[in-house]
Amino acid sequence: MGHAGTDVAIETADVVLLSDELLKLPHLIGISRKALRIIRQNLIFAVGVLVLAVSLTILT
Repeated sequence: MGHAGTDVAIETADVVLLSDELLKLPHLIGISRKALRIIRQNLIFAVGVLVLAVSLTILT
């Protein structure tokens, strides 16, 4: 954690804690859940637009 980790561990990790304050983890989890929710909404919207475009193309 923090700057005490070795360079190899920091390079191979998916997530690196740059601070030793573990109280920030719940905030990080909340932000990541919100980001995933927005990504899912965008994917559903994009697929919906594609389905609409394909169905309008087939009908004409």
